[in-house]
Order: sequence, then structure tokens, then C-alpha cells
Amino acid sequence: MVSLYFHTLRHLHIEQITNRIQRRLWHPKVSVGPTPPLMSRIPFQGLKKKSSFTPPNRFCFLNVTHEVVSPNDWNNPDRDPLWLFNLHYFDNLSSFSNEEHHALWIAKWIEENPIGSGFGWEPYTISLRSVNWIKWHWRTGGLNANALASLAHQARHLKATLEYHLGGNHLWANAKALIFLGSFFSGEEATSWLKLGLDLMQKQIAVQILSDGAHYERSTLYQAILTEDILELVELAQKSSLKHQLTLWKQTSTKMLRWLKGMSHGDGEISFFNDAAIGIAQSPTRLLEYAKALQILHEDVPEGLTLFKESGYIRASFGNKLMLIDVGPLGPDELLGHAHADSLSFEYSVGPQRVIVNSGTSTYWNSALRNLQRGTRCHNTVEIDGENSSEVWSRFRVARRAYTTLIECTEKSGQIVVEASHDGYKRLKGSPIHNRRWVLDSRGFEVSDAISNKNPALAFFHFHPSVQHKPDRLNWSGGHMKWQTPNTNRILNSQYYPEFGVEISNQTLEVQIEKLRAQFSLRDD
Repeated sequence: MVSLYFHTLRHLHIEQITNRIQRRLWHPKVSVGPTPPLMSRIPFQGLKKKSSFTPPNRFCFLNVTHEVVSPNDWNNPDRDPLWLFNLHYFDNLSSFSNEEHHALWIAKWIEENPIGSGFGWEPYTISLRSVNWIKWHWRTGGLNANALASLAHQARHLKATLEYHLGGNHLWANAKALIFLGSFFSGEEATSWLKLGLDLMQKQIAVQILSDGAHYERSTLYQAILTEDILELVELAQKSSLKHQLTLWKQTSTKMLRWLKGMSHGDGEISFFNDAAIGIAQSPTRLLEYAKALQILHEDVPEGLTLFKESGYIRASFGNKLMLIDVGPLGPDELLGHAHADSLSFEYSVGPQRVIVNSGTSTYWNSALRNLQRGTRCHNTVEIDGENSSEVWSRFRVARRAYTTLIECTEKSGQIVVEASHDGYKRLKGSPIHNRRWVLDSRGFEVSDAISNKNPALAFFHFHPSVQHKPDRLNWSGGHMKWQTPNTNRILNSQYYPEFGVEISNQTLEVQIEKLRAQFSLRDD
């Protein structure tokens, strides 16, 4: 345990450490001064979201339904903290449904969540909720004087508790909320919120958005979430006094959309690298439609080979066949909360049919299932000595981590060849290195694995639930391909986690690394 803490904490920035200490020693008192005056209402549209509310008191988040009937239910210790966070977000205000209930639930939240207490006063929940309240008020004028006063209290608390200890998508959400709050209220105090939010967002774009358009945490799920954020900022700028921000925000959104589209499959949804699941963020298709409505141009990803060099992902396509490959770092060393031990993993699809899939993410609860889903054997890569390639632990922690080297990435004579290695297992006896080589063409692919030491090792290839395994082929509705390996292998019953709270049976091919090598191919007949 000492080793886990040491190898996790040594990568943190000094600002993260000092802010954590400060948060433990100092708890700011929320100012309840007068409510600032409002700016003129903005005709904000945004994207419609799925309704999570069934009157009078039933909420469904993460595919789990609970009733909220008492004040204690806002912070019920028996419920998943992520479920409770969603309860406090008020995303349902963007569902354009059950409008007559929204003012009642806002009032209920204010009454049953005392200032500074519980999940509802976490900076992240304030950030998402305040934006939702503001957008709803711009559309309906529904916030009364008490709700406006509460919103001002939340803004003051947020400003005093910015999440520098976490950074990443949390600090990004803090910045976005301050921009919306500063554009909603007027006066000197609101101007300070706006200025802080704009300065913080500019810095976070420079830090968090890589040159190839990826969010630096390298989660396809959070890429989609933050892409919607930047698109909402573009809409806000177009309809307010923030037009001077349009150039930066439009350029950023264009890059982010290209990466997101490039890392999506033919079914229009995201691939599963690091924490990723369908049904939480808006789909890439909807985000592209939103961008079009905002007159944001985006680049198409061409057929063939695309290297997202800075984030470390490769897109390789021939016609309707697509492979996405992870040959990069887990994320920023100081922030690997959403990282999986998936180095040199890949996914493969044919048209809209996913064929070989990473297993996905269904929970953030601190559990054996969370550890399993982050582990190497839930991905299409090699496990050595039964260990993970990176030491993922405690929900959002990583101790010793793999570093990847890209050796070859070429396209010629109708073939794409990618080769890379990683050193994540050097902590084991013999310091084994995993090397993997992919060769793709219009008929399919071959992947070859090599291990530098005689440690017991297994390669895993997970099949989508709708893909049926046969002794020498994979079948699905409308298609089939022939698979082959010269190595000892067996089929395992396994689970696929495409959404939070969802578990579907599938099958996994386990291949033994023999004489330091293994090979697997999937090709048209």
C-alpha cells in the first residue's frame, strides 16, 4: 500500500498537493449578500437531453431508479455517490419535459440542501447545476427571487472552492460555470466571476486540449462531454457580449470534434478507451449536428491511416472496416483518474457492427467490478503474470504506469502497419516488455505479440455481444469473418459494459503467449 501511494502521489503537481491541504484546513463561509441584478435574457438553445424524471419523485440515472422522498435522500449513504451527483446536476431542466415540476424541485433542493452541506455543494455539482438553472431561466424565466439568491450563493461558494486539487474536467466545468454565471448576473461581483472564468478557461484550453484535438485525459466519454461544453460556450458568445472569445472557442471545438469523430465507430458512437460508456454524454452525431447549427466547420477524417500523434491513438480504415489503436500514454501523469490499464489495446468494427470491443465502464463505485473494468484483461491486449499493465487502484488512482513507444506507423502497397511497445511490466521479474504489431488491409488484420521474457502471458480479444463465435469464424447479422491463431486458446464467457448500470454477456478469446509470441488474425473468407 505504501508503494501504491508513493507511485501515485509522486506525479502530482505542487498546486494539487497544496490545494488538497488547504481544502482540509480551511472551509470558506459562503457569503449571503444581496443578489446581483440580472443581465438581459439570452435566447439560448443548447441540446435537448433525455428525461430522467418521472413525477412526482422518481429519478433514473445510470440506468438505476430511486425515489426522492425525504431530505436525507439527497445524500443517502446507501446510494452510489455518482447517482447522487447526477441528482444534484438538474440535467432534467434541459429535457423540455415535466416543466411544471421544475420550479418545485428547485425550491425543494434549496430548502433541503443547507448552504455548504452535502453533495449538492461540491464545486462540480454547483458547476453543472448552475449552468442548467441559468439555461432554464433564459428559456422560461422560471427562477424566482429565492432561487436567484441561491444561485448567487452557489457562485460565491464555487469561486472560493475551485478544484485545483483535481484539475482536468472538474476545473474545466468550474470555469464554464463561472462564465455562465458572469453572463447571467451583472454588476461588479458578476464581472469578477466572468473574468475569472474566462481566464481559467483560456488556461485550461491550453493545458487540457492537445494539438490533435484530444482532451488530455484521453477518455472518449469526457471528450464528448467537454466538446458539448465548448459548443455551448460558442453559442453563448454568439448571443452575448463575449464575441471576442469566438475565435478561440470555435478553433478549439473544431479540433475536438475531429478527434471525437475519428475515435467513433460506424454506429455513430464513441469507442471504449479509458472510462467510456454510451448514454452519459451526447452522441458524436448529435454534437456534430449542434456544431452545424452554430455554423462551426469541422474536418472529416480521411480513409486510410490517421495518427493522432499527441494523444497517441491511431485510426486505420479500409472501406467499412475500421480499427482504433491505443499507442499513447494513459493520460497526464498528474491526473489518471479515468485511465484504464489498456496500453496497446484496440477495437475493430465493420460498418455499424462492432466486432472486437474493449469491455466498457458501468460503475465508478469503489468495488471489485470497478477494478476489473479498469484492468488489462477487460481490454484487447496482453496480461503478464496475471497483473495489470498499469497499477490501477481505488477507483481513480494509478501508481506505476505503462509508457508506450511507437515504433512504426506506415501506409503503403494497400497495407497499414503499426508497431509499438510498452514497459508497464518492467516492475515484474525479468522486466518483460510487450511488443505488438498490427498489419491491416481491406480483407482484415493480423496482430502479433512478442514478450521479452518467459513470464506467463495471455492475450485477450473481446467480441461484441451480437457477434457469435464459431470454431473458425465470427458471425453477426449481415456479416462474418474467419479468425485464426496458431497458439493455444480458449473461449471464455465474459461481460460487456456499454452503459453505466448495464451488463451484457459476451465471449472473449484467450490466447496463450507461447515461446514469447502469439498471433491472431481476422479476415474475410
